[in-house]
Amino acid sequence: MATAAPKKRAPGPPAAVAAHAATTGTPRPSAAALKAARAGQTGGGGKPLRFYINAVLFLWAMTACSLAINWVQLVALPLSLVSRRHYRRWMRFTQRLFGSLMLTVTYVFAPLEIVMTGDHEGLTGDSVAVIMANHQIYTDWWYIWLFAWFRNAHGEIKIMLKDSLAKLPIFGWGMQFFEFIFMARKWGKDKQTLTSNLARARDDKMPLWLLIFPEGTVITDDTKAKSRAYAKKADLPDDPTHVLIPKSTGLLNSLRVMGSDVEYLYDFTIGYSGIGPDACPYDAYPLTSVFFEGKGPAQIHIHVDRFKVADLPGVRRAADDGDIVTPGAARAKAQARSNGSSSSSSNSGSNGADADTNPEFALWLRQRFLEKDEMLKAFYERGRFPELSRDGTGITQALTISPHVQDWITLAGLLVGSVLSSLYLLF
Repeated sequence: MATAAPKKRAPGPPAAVAAHAATTGTPRPSAAALKAARAGQTGGGGKPLRFYINAVLFLWAMTACSLAINWVQLVALPLSLVSRRHYRRWMRFTQRLFGSLMLTVTYVFAPLEIVMTGDHEGLTGDSVAVIMANHQIYTDWWYIWLFAWFRNAHGEIKIMLKDSLAKLPIFGWGMQFFEFIFMARKWGKDKQTLTSNLARARDDKMPLWLLIFPEGTVITDDTKAKSRAYAKKADLPDDPTHVLIPKSTGLLNSLRVMGSDVEYLYDFTIGYSGIGPDACPYDAYPLTSVFFEGKGPAQIHIHVDRFKVADLPGVRRAADDGDIVTPGAARAKAQARSNGSSSSSSNSGSNGADADTNPEFALWLRQRFLEKDEMLKAFYERGRFPELSRDGTGITQALTISPHVQDWITLAGLLVGSVLSSLYLLF
């Protein structure tokens, strides 16, 4: 896919300090250096005028266009009573609208390049795949969605999120129409939510990219402390630097419910340009800096390893025992178990029923995240991931964010639609 060169912009704190390091031979910037550079550009306290202009434009564009998408989704509700398949096709169309909106907004406010390495060529717009990823900043999911646009799969994304996000006005409404999976972190409730959602997805027989963040949250000083406390309580020796200790229950049961429909688990390891080994990406690239000040990462690096689901320990046990065979059986099992387990525990990561956890899979996942931690240590020292995956396959591909004509038409149409609907409601 041919793409235009990235837009030029004045270097923000991460880019400016990194550029200085490249020309002087000094080490990459630390967390303290990043904060000092950011404070220096804003006079130590106030925000430049550009911040407020971009904030207003970004929030207006995202809110207005997302509200227009809500209206497009709402008019299709009667269709759900007639044909589930046509209803889902309509919702996939609205999801593609949102993907185009994200792409154009990124191009305008935070232009960047996505550098893919490893075994990623098998992910296409026709794929049914489960993707797990490390979670360093709040926009991790955003950048994966942008990558999906390049594979014509920006209408196929399904994300596992915390349930509080479903209550967000406008954006939460849209995610509910997208049929994202909202988890309460109470396995007695979450199991039925996950199973029924994915069973419907299997029945739909449509492409699907299911995105899961096994760490459950972004990595900060606070969440690292909680992760260490969890490891101590569980008598685990793990003490990673760039990842948190993952929880396996949601991922394991997603793979089990999807069954033979999913052949591969894709593991995304995400790294960001412009920061050093001891810096925290969450501190370096907050949402306001990325979109309101244009000080986001110049490059997003995503390294992909692919694992055959049938070879993962503990995943196929349920299917072998006849526990989850078909979507209908999956729903029936989930309903029966939920009716008989109202007193089940509240932590979906560690307190699920024995049938829903597997120590071998949990150990494999922890070891995999320790490997990711080592990869990230090397990345933040060298500034790149290896080209090949762990099994020796793969290729490097640089993807520059550059909307097509239809993406600009989509943005214009959504903006006009939001204005017209607002005028209609007012008058």
